[in-house]
Amino acid sequence: MKDEILRAGSGVVLHFVAPPDGRSRPEAATGPIERVVATLRQWRQRARSRRELAGLDGYLLRDIGVSWSQAQFESGKRFWQA
Repeated sequence: MKDEILRAGSGVVLHFVAPPDGRSRPEAATGPIERVVATLRQWRQRARSRRELAGLDGYLLRDIGVSWSQAQFESGKRFWQA
């Protein structure tokens, strides 16, 4: 549901969608070190995206089709939570 809501509109939201090359997906990495690095990248990306989402005003949220409560719910999650 989150990906459906947050796909269109803003560069901020693009952080929530997995990149097409799959580099930051932990399961796409081959070895244990690569998986750890990919997981850390993914967590960092989530934290950054959620901080940016929390900083959007009502106008921008409406522009990307996200309600204030949806933005608060998503930005309130911890970086390790998908």
